[in-house]
Amino acid sequence: MIVYSLKLYTPNFYFKLPANTKQILSYSIYIFLAGSAASILIDIDKFMIPQKEAISQTAFYAVAVFIATVVEIPGRAMFQIVNPLVAKALNANNFTELKMLYKESSLNLLIISGLFFLLINLNIIPFYELMDNPSYGTAVWVVLMISLSKLILMSFGCGPAILATSKFYKITLPFSIGMAFSVYFLNDYLIDLMGINGAALSTLIVVALFTFLKIIYIKSKLNLSPYSFNSVKTLLIIGSLFLIFENISFPFKGISLIIINSLIIGLVYTLAVYYSNLSGTLNKFIRNILRKLRF
Repeated sequence: MIVYSLKLYTPNFYFKLPANTKQILSYSIYIFLAGSAASILIDIDKFMIPQKEAISQTAFYAVAVFIATVVEIPGRAMFQIVNPLVAKALNANNFTELKMLYKESSLNLLIISGLFFLLINLNIIPFYELMDNPSYGTAVWVVLMISLSKLILMSFGCGPAILATSKFYKITLPFSIGMAFSVYFLNDYLIDLMGINGAALSTLIVVALFTFLKIIYIKSKLNLSPYSFNSVKTLLIIGSLFLIFENISFPFKGISLIIINSLIIGLVYTLAVYYSNLSGTLNKFIRNILRKLRF
């Protein structure tokens, strides 16, 4: 197929620097440095915990973080689609489209990631009970705080793409550096005070604070906000279901408990989201599934 393609169209290769080389290099350097600083936020906990706690605590923390990271899976898929649309809207100065993308991505990710948040945290204790080493269960609060920080990030929607692809991209570097330094100093204090729970709390505080600052920055520069009244309703549904199911005990154990718990939570959450009419996009998706199932 490659040979046939080359016969149909033979490309001409040549080396020539583009006219805007300086701007491209400047943008690339800023984004690279911002990404490098942001990566510190991911790994610094695992570096600092062994300095202050037993090495086994690092393993408990790493597993808990891995579990909590599942909350951001919907975002990874959506950003592959949304980010190019954000760049296109910014390039065309289409702020109506940008506003729609910002709000829709924020709300839909909050709803979908909210379900992941509930499924993880309401099943985490029976999940840990399946493990050979019961000490892993000491990281339950780590899972809760890290998954909450991921939920906050998802609620920001395509905000990071707006910052990274707009003319204000340079602000991403100070934000990333600020997050790295903040989490370092908070870890230094809170790990001594609370162990691995302190490391998780420092991450939650930094993510919440800097996400808020980024929202304020975008609002001040572009007059755009990701949240609406439906965002508040979604948070109320997530919080209410968490409190309700946290205090309900089912007469099952192990995998059976996790499966039944997940089915009930998923059904109740889906019904609550659907009948609250939070998202037209998700409601249409649910109706299409029900139609295919002939309900």
